Amino acid sequence: MNVTPFVHEGLGNSSYVVDLGNGSAGVIDPDRSVKRYVEAAAARNLRIEAVFETHLHADFVTGALELAHATGARVFAPAGSAVRYLHHPLNAGERVPIDGGMVEAVASPGHTPEHLSYVVQSDRRPPVLFSGGALIVGGAARTDLISPADTERLTRDLYHTLHEAFASLPDETILYPTHGGGSFCSTGSSSERTSTLGEERQANPLLRFDDEDEFVRWFPTTFPGAPDYFFRMRAFN
Repeated sequence: MNVTPFVHEGLGNSSYVVDLGNGSAGVIDPDRSVKRYVEAAAARNLRIEAVFETHLHADFVTGALELAHATGARVFAPAGSAVRYLHHPLNAGERVPIDGGMVEAVASPGHTPEHLSYVVQSDRRPPVLFSGGALIVGGAARTDLISPADTERLTRDLYHTLHEAFASLPDETILYPTHGGGSFCSTGSSSERTSTLGEERQANPLLRFDDEDEFVRWFPTTFPGAPDYFFRMRAFN
């Protein structure tokens, strides 16, 4: 499966153009620099037909609307996000057929309450997991960007996401997170942008916790400071 990453170094985030087969492409968590996605797809003779949002972003304005306007693509977003623009709301377990496979939405709350990850399954290839902020290389995205009153609940949700949401996927599953080291949204320190589930199961320190209460006490102590606008951006998106 051909996946083209686009890294926003300033934010420490990645977005992706994904070859979905039969000349169609999907884009994961686009920012507003949409021309590069359109040009990358065209260079591969692909049509952008779908945009997938993993969650309401706190660090940048989504480019989903511009991309849909430019290409006619359908926008898929978590049903729990309750966004007000035209989109197809996805629930956990819902599947979007693609040529030779499917995209499945997986509930992965923690970084945000509505968070979905997307597993792309295709013929004779290992699964590909677009995990947003639910699991990143060497860490996971922070759980305190909704409100202080929600941090403990979301941290508990993240504990269960890390231990349960992707448990059925094999070690060879390729991991493409949105957040990465250097992002104010993440706690990962790795400079790597991609990984596999097997590598994370071996090396990610968050997966070593087997005591939920201990994890809930420790994880919020690792968060870096966040710009003030982070706490307004979800409502904007």
